[in-house]
Amino acid sequence: MRDLNLPAHQLSLTPEEHAKIGEMAELTEQFRILLASAGKSLTGKSYEEWLELSNDNFPKQLNALSLHAIEDPELKELLDELSEKGSVALTRRNQFVHAAWGFNTELGRVAGFDAKRRAVINFDDAEAAIRGLRELTWIAKEILMRAASLVQIDKRAAGSLDEPGPWVGTSTGNLKL
Repeated sequence: MRDLNLPAHQLSLTPEEHAKIGEMAELTEQFRILLASAGKSLTGKSYEEWLELSNDNFPKQLNALSLHAIEDPELKELLDELSEKGSVALTRRNQFVHAAWGFNTELGRVAGFDAKRRAVINFDDAEAAIRGLRELTWIAKEILMRAASLVQIDKRAAGSLDEPGPWVGTSTGNLKL
């Protein structure tokens, strides 16, 4: 019979290290939802289509948004920054979240094994991974706000800003999904 109530000294990671992995997962989800929301606002997708978009991987979401950045230099600049920083931050996140953690006898300490990259990792880099994900979340928020302002500009030009529709931006500045 398995003992599922192991004492803390037998677990590979401390509660603080588990919390950091949890923070990485939460920041990633915020980032993904913000990008999907920006995509929804720019394309006028239905809620169901938006859910599909929110489950796409980073390159697909980035590509979908890039199609709308051709005529807007500010959105293009934000997406370029996101592309540049996103791959590094998400790779670091994936290493921590998907690693197999245990005591490495060669190193004499707890380490994770990233099977995809065949790399050994440790928690020395956790703070850098979290900082990178926080930065992505802020960039994604800026992208969502830019998308909302572009929708407002389009609706004002069409004279229909206050009409109900699938856009995110409204005349009150609220965002609706």
